Amino acid sequence: MRRLLCGALLCSVAVAPAAGALPPGSWVASAPALTVAVPGRGYHSAALRPRNVALVRGGDIVSVRWRYDAAPGVRGWVCHGVQAERCVSLEGPRGHTRAFAGAAASGPFFFRFEMPPGSARAEPVQALQLIVNFR
Repeated sequence: MRRLLCGALLCSVAVAPAAGALPPGSWVASAPALTVAVPGRGYHSAALRPRNVALVRGGDIVSVRWRYDAAPGVRGWVCHGVQAERCVSLEGPRGHTRAFAGAAASGPFFFRFEMPPGSARAEPVQALQLIVNFR
């Protein structure tokens, strides 16, 4: 009986989460629309952060999903960090990436957009949304 109790106790300790470890979660943020007007010039969205940074602090990114509405040809990136130190080129107006895996889940993130060379008119970019999955 004593051996069985010790085995069960060791097993429960082995599968218990580490102290201070965050359960997996996600946060969603949206940014106001912006207008992209000059070809080759980068336009940045407002910063995207979780509403309650304290709940995310210490968490690491697993993946990031994005969504935006823009005219065909507008090029987009998602950037992470106060100075947008790390940017990932977006293949289209919807998608996901694991390129930020392991980075701080508290953000901040920014969208960056450019008009292609030769574009003659300004284009709105709207419905900017980011979902950050973390653990």
